[in-house]
Amino acid sequence: MPKRSLRSLASLVFILASLMAGMIAWSPAAGASPVNGGQLKSGTPVAVKVKSSGVKYTFTARTNQHFTLAVTKPVTHPAGSCLQMIVTDASNSQDASPDEFNTSPTDINLTPTAAEAGKTTVTIEPDSFNCTPATSATLTLTYSTDTRGMLTAGKAASVKLKYEGENADYTFGGVVNRHVTVAVTNPLTSPSQSCLQIAAYNTSNFAYASTEFNTSPTDINFTPTVTGIITVVVSPDGFNCTPASSSTLTLTYAPDVTGILKSGVHNDVHLKYQGQNAAYTFTAVARRSVTLSVTKPVTSPAGSCLQMVVTDASNNQDASTEFNTSPAQIKFTPTAIQAGKTTVTIEPDSFNCTPASSATLVLTYKAG
Repeated sequence: MPKRSLRSLASLVFILASLMAGMIAWSPAAGASPVNGGQLKSGTPVAVKVKSSGVKYTFTARTNQHFTLAVTKPVTHPAGSCLQMIVTDASNSQDASPDEFNTSPTDINLTPTAAEAGKTTVTIEPDSFNCTPATSATLTLTYSTDTRGMLTAGKAASVKLKYEGENADYTFGGVVNRHVTVAVTNPLTSPSQSCLQIAAYNTSNFAYASTEFNTSPTDINFTPTVTGIITVVVSPDGFNCTPASSSTLTLTYAPDVTGILKSGVHNDVHLKYQGQNAAYTFTAVARRSVTLSVTKPVTSPAGSCLQMVVTDASNNQDASTEFNTSPAQIKFTPTAIQAGKTTVTIEPDSFNCTPASSATLVLTYKAG
């Protein structure tokens, strides 16, 4: 090849390299490390300014302690452009899928494993997966561990979830085969009509019960299969509606109303909480008639229903009846198989009407 052509080729390569270098030099985020914003404190919102290089914050994650990173009031430039939030642990592994956002609040919330615990970094930076990457932005970032507490039987706990993605974790001691209720009252969620879920777990993370709710009282009631700590978790839920970004509610744990029945003695029964039962026992004698009478029943809401169920020591049902505002009665003569410890349970029932959320009544057992 003539030398003149080689010189021309070399000049062309030099020009192209210069252009590429210029493009890289003018790329706003090329080679730039995110700005270090500092340490996040649980429950303390931080006003964040994001430039083209992004910004990062750190905090210490603890094994099995659920946390939330909530972004609120995001404003990106140019309008409609995007950012992403990335969570990485001390080994630089991503602990959650990157979350892309622009003008809507968002969050990442997760429960770290032992490998993910320790120094954790949250990085917010321009992102182009679904739209134009932002050249700048402002937002509020809040790191928050769960709201925590212990439930005492019959004592209401006021719960406030302030940040998007935040959970409430409350515990109590469960006893095998002793039915309990956890009632939710006065729930208020934001935005309007958004939803939460309440669920109860044992120490093996087995879910005893769960339900979704928003502005109506609700409950979960169940019988623990093992003795040990039970954790009640209230969290945002999107199964049937928008997940709540904040909420207030009252949480009450209540064991059953219990007692031993004596023949001819009247027992005043007060069911205070939605889902709560009354469970009374007596000893049935074979071929000796038993009468169980309910008098002065008052149920709420008006006209709602309860049922009375009789079970023997083998947990077989011997008799049952539904009632609301009229007296009710069960009368039967136990067989030899039905004799022994017998349980009378009074509980909300929906066979013919709305189940009662609370009630008062008088229960009387008569032998012979």
